[in-house]
Amino acid sequence: MANLSAFTTALQGGGARANQFMVTMGGTGATGLTNNFHFLCRSAQIPALTIGEVAV
Repeated sequence: MANLSAFTTALQGGGARANQFMVTMGGTGATGLTNNFHFLCRSAQIPALTIGEVAV
């Protein structure tokens, strides 16, 4: 019968991590990708967007 110590030893370096996020990139339009591509990352940067002014 497994105990708690064996369970925690098996999870070292694995299991769900709260500080990683799953990124999904669509395969359509990308060369060589026919399905979605998934990977885990710790951070991401979104490109800046400048919104112009509209004179009224």
